[in-house]
Amino acid sequence: MKIAFVIRDIPDLDHLTPIIYKFLTLKKEIVILNYEINLNLQNDFRIKFLKKCDSKLSIINVYSFINQNIIYSFLSSIFDKKNYQINFKNIKNYSKIENNYIKFFFISFIKKIFFKKDSKFENFFFNKKWLSKVINELNIKILVLDDSFYFTYKKGQLISDVCEDKNIKVYLIPHTLVIFNSGEDYVPLKKINLKKLYPKIIVNSDYKKKKLIKHGINQNKINVLGNGRFSPEWFEIFKLLTGCIEKKKNSVTKVLFFEGVYNNKILEKKLIKYLYEKDNIKLIIKGHPRGIFSLNNTVNKITNNFEIDLNTPSTKLIFDSDIIIGTFSSIIVDAFILNKVVINPRFLLNLNEIELLYEGKNFSFDCNSNEEVLDIIQKYKNNKLMLNKENLQVFMSNFVYGNKNKEKILEEYVEIINCI
Repeated sequence: MKIAFVIRDIPDLDHLTPIIYKFLTLKKEIVILNYEINLNLQNDFRIKFLKKCDSKLSIINVYSFINQNIIYSFLSSIFDKKNYQINFKNIKNYSKIENNYIKFFFISFIKKIFFKKDSKFENFFFNKKWLSKVINELNIKILVLDDSFYFTYKKGQLISDVCEDKNIKVYLIPHTLVIFNSGEDYVPLKKINLKKLYPKIIVNSDYKKKKLIKHGINQNKINVLGNGRFSPEWFEIFKLLTGCIEKKKNSVTKVLFFEGVYNNKILEKKLIKYLYEKDNIKLIIKGHPRGIFSLNNTVNKITNNFEIDLNTPSTKLIFDSDIIIGTFSSIIVDAFILNKVVINPRFLLNLNEIELLYEGKNFSFDCNSNEEVLDIIQKYKNNKLMLNKENLQVFMSNFVYGNKNKEKILEEYVEIINCI
């Protein structure tokens, strides 16, 4: 029996890899369907680890898998993995006088028109007939995909429709861990007939389950499990994969700042400048792919007490830091697990639109100004911080581990998904 896991983007790997790993340890036959035309999965450190677990693990680029006619052959060559780096985001790195520039521009243009959200071209060429052939030739019996891919994109719903026609079970895995509440996240649900929803849905908390039921999803379709990404079994492996090694403490306090996509950018820049001008603070900024920092504008911004990091795994950066500053990203949970001091600069968010579920619980420090952030850092240096560890345990149980036995989270995923 072959189980397929759909990968649409890098964040999918964080939450799907632990589950794939557990299936591979049980000698299950797994195939990864790569839906991302600009993603070279083969070189990702998580995929390399999975390949070591089972060298027979298959990774299929769905856009180049089938050649039905001249047009499909042409598109397959454009979307082949050898062209994964060619897109409008990267084309600025090539000189216009290069011999291949026109070719790169053309490939980028084709990718753009086919893969913009719900493109008519994409819907026409990559249809149910094409997907049906993919599933048949790969002999897929169970399909697992990211819930946001299904709820947000027609092509995610389309592959589920094909599986429904073939009586193949489909499971939706959480795109991320819900540690904040935003009405915007549930907007895509309005475009789907939730009463006829085919896939089974896995969520990480009763909180999320109640939200989905409120929006019209049958409770019998929802399973509450803990988050595999933060399960102790996987977390210890992930620490090794990302090079988390104990070091001697530095006299300078290392402060890690997670750039937030929905943060107020003006206030965020002011806070960063305010902190890196202070003595005895080593400030590391973990840039978000869609944030204010990028590879092109980090030049001359690395000094003795200030660094922008786009490439080091976040878990490694957290492990090596003393204090973590961030808002709603689920990576904050890594900091909780690693017993780091977490500062929540709540003034960077519009709190009328986003509710942080860990706020006000006294196991992180909620700040309303730059000065309050600095005050917490100073208190850390002077060993004057108190954390409510009991509240942290309750939060972790409710929102991260689904009130389940955290040691058996991955086993429960396997049991539910593998149940035919």
